[in-house]
Amino acid sequence: MVFKEIDRLVIGEASLSGISYGFYNDKLIAVAIGTKTKTESNAFYRAIVQTYGFPVCQGPDSDCEWKGNLVVLSYKKHGGGARATALFQSIPMVLKKREDDLKKEQKEAQAIAKDF
Repeated sequence: MVFKEIDRLVIGEASLSGISYGFYNDKLIAVAIGTKTKTESNAFYRAIVQTYGFPVCQGPDSDCEWKGNLVVLSYKKHGGGARATALFQSIPMVLKKREDDLKKEQKEAQAIAKDF
C-alpha cells in the first residue's frame, strides 16, 4: 500500500494536520486523516459522530470503529489523546489485498519448498 500526502483540511471545527491517500494496484484503498492537538482531536471526533453516529469502542479511552457495508472507519488516539488518526478503508479492497498477499506468500512458500 502506498500513501501519498496531498492536502490540508478543516472538518467541522477541527483544523487537521493532513490527509493521506492509500492505493493498492492503482485503486484507492484507504484515506487517513490526522490531528495534532487535543482540541483538534476532540473537534474532529465530534464531527465524525455528528456525521456517522456513535461508534463501537472497546472502552472510554480506546480505539473506536464505525463499520458499514463497504467502508470501515477506525479512530485512534495517540499521545494520551493529544493526536488522533481516522482511517477510512474500503472493505472490498482490503479483502482483495489480503487475498493477493496470501497468494503471493503461498507461491513463495512453494518456491522455497522446491529447494528442499
